[in-house]
Amino acid sequence: MVGTLLLVGQKRLCLEEFFEIVQRAEKTHPGSAAPPHGLCLVRVDYPEKFGV
Repeated sequence: MVGTLLLVGQKRLCLEEFFEIVQRAEKTHPGSAAPPHGLCLVRVDYPEKFGV
């Protein structure tokens, strides 16, 4: 996901292409992986309707 979003930010991939990749759950797309160093989940926020 991160690598593919980077391609969008670099204007090497348009949003429509990104949505298609996500909908197909395409795991072999070039750019679908990002180096693991520097990636850190800081926080997860859920809408109140989930009651978490």
